[in-house]
Amino acid sequence: LLKEYFTFEKANLSPAKPRPKNFLATLLSHVSTLLPSALMSKIISKQMQNMSRLFIVGEELPSIIPSLKALRARNSAFTLDILGEQTLSEPEAKTYQNRYLKSIESLSHQAKQWQKNPLIDEDENGNPLPTVNISIKISCLDSLILNEAWSISKNRIKNKLRPLFKKALEAKAFIYIDMEQYAFKNLTLEVFKELISEPPFKNSPHFGIVLQAYLKSTKQDLKNLKAFAETHPVPITCRLVKGAYWDYEVIKAKQENWPCPVFVNKWETDKNFELLTYDLLKSYPQLRLALGSHNVRSISYGLSLAQKLGIPKKALEVQTLYGMGEDIAQALTKNQWRVREYCPIGEALPGMAYLVRRLLENTANESFLRSWQSQKQDFTKLMQAPAGNSPATGLTTLQK
Repeated sequence: LLKEYFTFEKANLSPAKPRPKNFLATLLSHVSTLLPSALMSKIISKQMQNMSRLFIVGEELPSIIPSLKALRARNSAFTLDILGEQTLSEPEAKTYQNRYLKSIESLSHQAKQWQKNPLIDEDENGNPLPTVNISIKISCLDSLILNEAWSISKNRIKNKLRPLFKKALEAKAFIYIDMEQYAFKNLTLEVFKELISEPPFKNSPHFGIVLQAYLKSTKQDLKNLKAFAETHPVPITCRLVKGAYWDYEVIKAKQENWPCPVFVNKWETDKNFELLTYDLLKSYPQLRLALGSHNVRSISYGLSLAQKLGIPKKALEVQTLYGMGEDIAQALTKNQWRVREYCPIGEALPGMAYLVRRLLENTANESFLRSWQSQKQDFTKLMQAPAGNSPATGLTTLQK
């Protein structure tokens, strides 16, 4: 871990020349077994905190405002995530709910003073998009989520989310409901659809849901969501991602001797991502697509297909993770595509699960960023369709 990360200058994994402050870490990576464990623990803890700042925008709300302004200055919007998941007590869950409420209120107040940017603050019809965008995990709002107590859990979660949805309406903010482990997937989808069907929320287009392409069941979930959207009075935004809990899902399925809910080969996930992208774009305008990926092939496929289908540029957006793929984001904004960066906020310890997922993602042998930037693999090969041409559209040539 020391050799892999602490000698890199940027979070995008571009190899850097050794710098003085990295020299000690480089040396320690070779002699760590010779040092006292207490000393190594302190050194690694400090380096982990430094590294977390590459992926985490800040610890407290007031301190992150300059970073959010800097994002907007380079034509990127944001969605804010408060680090932490699967709370263990109701007082802890209540604390998270209050932090989200305060974040929506405080950021909305700050945003009134920010200069509007048509690229990121307007949709394809010239209507204003919320400047403040928040991503919420249901597991941080309730410590007693049980599929065995389906109705009780569902009602508890909706009761926790309603104040946040109401605050978002008042503040003209946008809320995404994040997708987590497979065990919470059906509950999350049902909570979302039932909540946005309630009278206070059903006429607002500023609520969104996340779908994970690595799940084998997502194709059916999207089909169900599309049927729901066709009867819903306003469009629904869907953030499509590959999925960040792959290791957990595979291990959990093996432990319980369950069928594995995720694709075990990366090319299968990539292919499913393109198939789902096609289905979502064909569902416009009832469903609006947000492409959540750093894979240039996946992004290019979606944007090229949108142009082929005649969908306006401002009708969709690309979402990236804060601290990753900055070159990709800059290229997209330069070509007038809207980019939104997923910005975690919080301390490193509560965000350790998020940080570990980013580490696993970056060091995966098949990671696009790693293959392209660190291992210098052939770009043309990386841009090939997963397991051959996608049968959904027959697109074989992508625009640069």
